[in-house]
Amino acid sequence: MLESLLHKELIKMTSGELIHQKRKQLKMTLDDVGKACGVPRSTVSRWENGVIRNIKRETLAKLCNVLQIDPVVFYSRDEIINREEMLLLSAWREADEKVKEIVLGILTQNKKTNDTTLKIG
Repeated sequence: MLESLLHKELIKMTSGELIHQKRKQLKMTLDDVGKACGVPRSTVSRWENGVIRNIKRETLAKLCNVLQIDPVVFYSRDEIINREEMLLLSAWREADEKVKEIVLGILTQNKKTNDTTLKIG
């Protein structure tokens, strides 16, 4: 219940607000986050102020790691991925290795056939 409420509050924030809030919550400076992500402090400031919205994938991974942000929550904010993709990512993370192996096999087969209809079984 509490986790659900926290998630709803996070969704209301912009990406910049989320970065700023998490940085402050973790008592980190702009320099701390910049060094961890391999960018100057001015870049972190511009992320927080919304001046820069497109963050390179590898930098975003570092940012999510250092600020302890689930990438799904971060991505959903700017709709970099849609709701269906977000649900798939969450399900993937919860799946055991056998399920992941099956899903990858299906997707690989589907890509090879270049068919728009997913063939199962």
